[in-house]
Amino acid sequence: MVLDEADRLLDDRNIESVKAVLKTTLKERRIIAVSASFDNRAVERLKEISDFEFMDLNGGNAVLNNIKHYYIVSELREKTDVLRKLIRGLSAEKTLVFVNNNENIGVIVEKLNFHGIAAEGTFGKAGSIERKNAIEGFKSGKARVLVSSDLSSRGLDIPDITHIINIDIPEDPVFYMHRAGRTGRNKKSGTVISIATEYETRFISRISRKLKIDIARREMSYGDLKPVKKSIKNNNIKINNKGEI
Repeated sequence: MVLDEADRLLDDRNIESVKAVLKTTLKERRIIAVSASFDNRAVERLKEISDFEFMDLNGGNAVLNNIKHYYIVSELREKTDVLRKLIRGLSAEKTLVFVNNNENIGVIVEKLNFHGIAAEGTFGKAGSIERKNAIEGFKSGKARVLVSSDLSSRGLDIPDITHIINIDIPEDPVFYMHRAGRTGRNKKSGTVISIATEYETRFISRISRKLKIDIARREMSYGDLKPVKKSIKNNNIKINNKGEI
């Protein structure tokens, strides 16, 4: 028996259902629990249902080192425009966009389509046929953008995703890790870009510390991502970050 996304299957919502299914199986069995993340509660509950050997297949690294991480600071009301400019400017052919609120998915998809960017959306409450059509459209290249929630991202295995864009920043670093894991597969490079308000930059700092990854601040310039030029202005004298006037 395989428990895929085991950290979710062993949480408060699902653990009793998992135990009920296990009771219907043979005593002579092997249980394999797979997940990109295991918290202490999931490990303790796994002990209750099976003896296990823990194997870390990623060498202790939560996020693959072939993925680059950036963030852009934006006003909340301008995030969709920034998203559109990123997709066009970076020529992002296969982009997975994450939001925190399911209700915003349809709005974002509609705006992208209006501006000529083929996009599909999938969310937790979507019907199986609707979700399948959206994912197939994205896989085939009919849509270059798939807008998704965290719930529907679990288990997504779509090849050659080049960019992950977080239009909302997850407060929990584990969710960022799962999002980032949709790109950079099969030793290919990938890019994760987060569009953050000034308030949300505190989540970026927390994610960076927790996952031990460098998330560099960037800004859009002529359709490309450029390092932010920090400067101090005083009495019309501009001083750059090297201390030069």
